[in-house]
Amino acid sequence: MFRKRKVFNGTKSIPELKSYILRNKEEKFFLPCNDQGNPDVIKFFRDLKVPIQEAVMYRTVNNDLTELKDIKYDIIAFFSALEIKSMFEQFPDFKQEDRRICVFGTSASKAVTERGMTVSMQAGTPEAPSIAVALENYLKVSNKK
Repeated sequence: MFRKRKVFNGTKSIPELKSYILRNKEEKFFLPCNDQGNPDVIKFFRDLKVPIQEAVMYRTVNNDLTELKDIKYDIIAFFSALEIKSMFEQFPDFKQEDRRICVFGTSASKAVTERGMTVSMQAGTPEAPSIAVALENYLKVSNKK
């Protein structure tokens, strides 16, 4: 109980809350989110036939990266699919060439491959739980060559 409100939290993903949600189906669920929403979470609640009230708490905006147009990077890291979308909105002619792409999570990985690029490093996995670990693992292997 939190100030007469029931508050539940999981450790990683929304499906971890399924048993709590089903035990409290008659309650009202409030879902703080960004303006892009999270289709997987919304689908999860719809599949359980539990109504939710979405509340947009913040807006996602793109940074202006046009001054970086002529700079060449060896590795580019993406944490979300929105970042890949933003990059292609600002640099529609972007080509991967010999750059390595590091991604965090499956949605970023999917967005990269949908754009015809190759993922060199995958983070958010048991072997590489963070971007830093993914980079470290990649550099260990590539420096041996």
